[in-house]
Amino acid sequence: NNNNNNNNNHNRNPKQHKRTSPFWSVSPQQTPQPHHPARVDDAMIRQRSRLPAAKAKEQFLEILQQSDKTGGVVLVTGETGCGKTTQIPQFILESLPTQSKIVVTQPRRLAATGVATRVAAERGESFTQNRNNNNSNQNNNNSQNNSNTVGYMVRGESRVSNTTRLLFCTTGVLLRRLQDSNTNSDNQNDPLSAITHIVIDEVHERSLDTDILLGILKQTVKRIRQQQRRGDKHVRSIRVILMSATMDADRFAGYFGKRTPRMHIPGFTYPVTDYTLEDVLSVTGYIPPKKLKNGKSRGRYYGGPRKRNAWNDSEKSDEEEEEEEEEVEEPGDGGEKVPRGHGIPIEDLVKRVSGHEIDYDMLGVLIRHLLQNREPNDDGSILVFLPGAPEISRAETSLRKILSSTSCRSLILPLHGGLQPRDQAQIFSSPPRYTTKIILSTNIAETSLTIPDCTIVIDTCREKQSGFDPRNRMPTLVEHFCSQDSCRQR
Repeated sequence: NNNNNNNNNHNRNPKQHKRTSPFWSVSPQQTPQPHHPARVDDAMIRQRSRLPAAKAKEQFLEILQQSDKTGGVVLVTGETGCGKTTQIPQFILESLPTQSKIVVTQPRRLAATGVATRVAAERGESFTQNRNNNNSNQNNNNSQNNSNTVGYMVRGESRVSNTTRLLFCTTGVLLRRLQDSNTNSDNQNDPLSAITHIVIDEVHERSLDTDILLGILKQTVKRIRQQQRRGDKHVRSIRVILMSATMDADRFAGYFGKRTPRMHIPGFTYPVTDYTLEDVLSVTGYIPPKKLKNGKSRGRYYGGPRKRNAWNDSEKSDEEEEEEEEEVEEPGDGGEKVPRGHGIPIEDLVKRVSGHEIDYDMLGVLIRHLLQNREPNDDGSILVFLPGAPEISRAETSLRKILSSTSCRSLILPLHGGLQPRDQAQIFSSPPRYTTKIILSTNIAETSLTIPDCTIVIDTCREKQSGFDPRNRMPTLVEHFCSQDSCRQR
């Protein structure tokens, strides 16, 4: 009976076994320092110093110090590649090495693990010593010997030690942590009692988790300020930093207060040439299939032109049959059969392209054209944005079929949230020599991820967002055009 009671108590109080990491409970002053100081490579130091964010370090720390008078919230915007995601948390840690504990939220697992790995490398640390750990009690106890100051925590994987002061996690992990305890209770049960700074990156995405987190943090900051005004010396101040490459600063400043300080970090300016759909049709010579009156494409199914049979012939008009008599098939493109003396205006070709469906054959023809016309010493990768995993699978099938008839060597890598972290990390590896890396990705590669060797971006301008159907009371996943800010970010 005693054993049964112990088992029942174990099942009734699962929260007691979740709080095994000292990061959330030990104060910054009581957190031990690493026993062996990390050695930072000189090349890594030079790379950090060349980032635009390095020039804004003093300005940021000054604004952060002054934010205590205006509510403890700072808004930081910066161009893509300026280094704000990796440098801003380190600025805080370097200015308060023994008095800070920082949580940085990312919208996705790959972003959290990727940024944490990069920041750890910049500080001369590594997660390889702790690779076999996970969220179990035994593994967390084994991680106490790790001397990293940087860690991360995502669903199903954790790299946290007793010396961790800078934690990267997903927004959902922080919300779950806040849900485990009541933030309106005393400090001993407050999940943020040991945290001094919370950095919310890519806040412009405005997901459900981010919006709820902003609401909770607004109430938390307000409550802490009220307790401090009453003279409660046991309440620890908490500072919130909102960051994004594209963000409506006025909207967020109005939410947290009109006096909320903000700063902008300029980024690198690289020569970028934009090509539109008209340019693609003109350069590749691709001819999209015609549309029928019902809006569907004629003579085409996935994988190429539709085969001719008695049923298909009965659906065609006399004009269409006359056109087909003058047509000559050009194999491999997967589009419409090309008429002799191609003189179709570009405007008419653009009208054939559907705004609601992705032409995978045109995507394959475009990539084939890019590979065949590349410079011999060009080793840059190609990044393709697609709405979701099914679209990535279809694009990969069409791309392999079209490229099979060429001598171009390519390495096609999918990238979406359903992959394991080990498979997702392959996009950062260098391909073999004379091989072009082609990454088919969802909007997971839009924010917080920088692929160093990417030189070409193909954007379908489509994305999927979760929603809710109030009539059926069911969650939905709707595909639609992405915003101009997202296109600019890509």
